[in-house]
Amino acid sequence: MRVEKVKKDIHGIVPVMITPFHEDGNIDWDGLENLIEWYIAHGAQALFAVCQSSEMQFLSLAERRDLAISTAKQIDGCIPVITSGEPLQTPCIRQPVTSRLFNDARPNFSVPCSGQGVSTGPARRRVPACEIPRSFLTGCRSAATSGPQDGNGPPRRGKEGIDMKAGVIGLGDMGSGLAKNLIANGFETSGFDLSETRMADFSAMGGVTCAGPAEVGSHADAVFVMVMNGDQAKSVIFGESGLASTMSSGGIIILTATIKPSEAREIGAGLEGSGLRLVDSPVSGGFPGAQGGTLTMMAAAPDELMSAARPVMEAVSGTIHHVGKAAGEGQVMKSCLQSIIGSIFSATFEAAALAAKAGVSGQVVYDVVTTSGAGCGITKTALENIIDRKFEGTGSGIGTMHKDLTISLDMAEELGVPLFTAATAMQIFHQGKSKYPHGDNWICTRIMEEIVGAELHR
Repeated sequence: MRVEKVKKDIHGIVPVMITPFHEDGNIDWDGLENLIEWYIAHGAQALFAVCQSSEMQFLSLAERRDLAISTAKQIDGCIPVITSGEPLQTPCIRQPVTSRLFNDARPNFSVPCSGQGVSTGPARRRVPACEIPRSFLTGCRSAATSGPQDGNGPPRRGKEGIDMKAGVIGLGDMGSGLAKNLIANGFETSGFDLSETRMADFSAMGGVTCAGPAEVGSHADAVFVMVMNGDQAKSVIFGESGLASTMSSGGIIILTATIKPSEAREIGAGLEGSGLRLVDSPVSGGFPGAQGGTLTMMAAAPDELMSAARPVMEAVSGTIHHVGKAAGEGQVMKSCLQSIIGSIFSATFEAAALAAKAGVSGQVVYDVVTTSGAGCGITKTALENIIDRKFEGTGSGIGTMHKDLTISLDMAEELGVPLFTAATAMQIFHQGKSKYPHGDNWICTRIMEEIVGAELHR
């Protein structure tokens, strides 16, 4: 059913490789014209299928691949790529591209968006450089990729970024997004996960599969560690077949997993004298942010290390905050943030149950909340899944938030700080995890609905 819904949401075949969007999520047609102009001028003749559907995030990689291929077959020569996300953007753009980037190069021609081919013509006015990589998907190389290398077109990540090889340990909901965006930005990416299915999906997207963390370390200059907890992080770094056993001196480990601050400090201390460098950088943005390359990173590392790691970090994020210089400081910030996020979630779940019992329609609740002062990505995502009754498989497993709130409360206990609201939120997530251990965050609402005898539907 989801595949059929996505098919209905395909808005057409656009003759360009990268589609810019306004900050409100709508296609920036002026910017699109300019991008088409630039790529035509540099010999591009590729067609790019754009799917504007939030349902895309719920499809498996196999379903996405099949859908892309079937769509591409409708137009001769079309590259089989379909993208979507929140906000709408291609995975290789770090942040939504706005029309201000193209004000000084507006062509006077109409853009054919009906599926007709793009013919090449005489050289045209060049579009100003912007933050769009030449290589937008592994296996998708057009004339633009092999075009002029004089810096006159959309720039890559810089010389250091081009030479770096990346790695990802942990290819689940979050790690697969890191890998996808690294690959999309032109980084050779090695990876490892205990799940054979995830490894197969990683290989299908163009990743180099490895037998374990040590092999990833032997291939990569910078490795993202996106595992579930501190014990796993220490194991993949210091274990018998860990990263530290094979990574070359100067290698960078980017700890994107959310763990206890004390565990991050322990990892930092363990790497001292090894020649390896640690960026303590937990992330926020969840599954949509990871898959869309728009994560917020809370990075703690010395200035020079931040500069060295920035190319690969920019490939997977929308915003990078340099929150400190020592290991553990990134995790401290994440602990504070999660106490807020967990509280917003729990308040949203309660409000949904209250509205259901009062007879308010889910669509009305969603429309009002998301356009009010309470509107944010957290409430929007939660309410959307609640009213559509999507409590599993949305990429936001309840176990992760339960773990994160545990870390927040442990830090508060250690520092003697009372967290009344976060503690209540923790109990709400605890009940959800106890009854529905395989559910997603919003499954907590179902328990409240069961108590009051009413459900919130769209």
